[in-house]
Amino acid sequence: MGWTFYNSSGQRLSSAAPGSAITREGGNTTEATTTSTSQADILATASLTVQATEPFYYIFNARKTAGAASAVVLQLKVNTTSLNTVGGPGGTTDLWGTSSTNQAESGVVAIFTGSRVTNYQSAMTAARGVYPSAAGIGTIDFSNVTEMVRSAVIPIAEITALTVIGSTDSASNTIGVDEAHVYSYAAS
Repeated sequence: MGWTFYNSSGQRLSSAAPGSAITREGGNTTEATTTSTSQADILATASLTVQATEPFYYIFNARKTAGAASAVVLQLKVNTTSLNTVGGPGGTTDLWGTSSTNQAESGVVAIFTGSRVTNYQSAMTAARGVYPSAAGIGTIDFSNVTEMVRSAVIPIAEITALTVIGSTDSASNTIGVDEAHVYSYAAS
């Protein structure tokens, strides 16, 4: 169900879903890949204008190729601050991670972040899904990313860039990140 807004003259102004105070801040729909075995920037979504008082939502696709029996891990950088550089592939503090099985895997990450204000700089959670690319049973995990904000807190500042960072246990596996989208919510 949607809403249609009119001015006092009856002229249609816009149509929107309920709670229409949502703004698409930007995105990056060009796949970026790496085979780095040390943490590296993979995909940046830049030119954003998410104010500190605005909650936001960030979603992207991720994948790992077959090539070696090793895991890959993704983390997040907000502006220039890496939120979690602790731990290795497959840990519960990963933003997204795969199994160490030699198989292609893909999935999605959806990050929900509250307003970044004094005493609330860790207001971030995520849902992630990881599936074998061929078919079969995967995992959807809503609870094990609660330690995403571990190396640093989210800055109380305008967010101008979100960058997916990550590494693989073996350079024989490629990590891919694509279809990133950022939406902010009105603060009032």
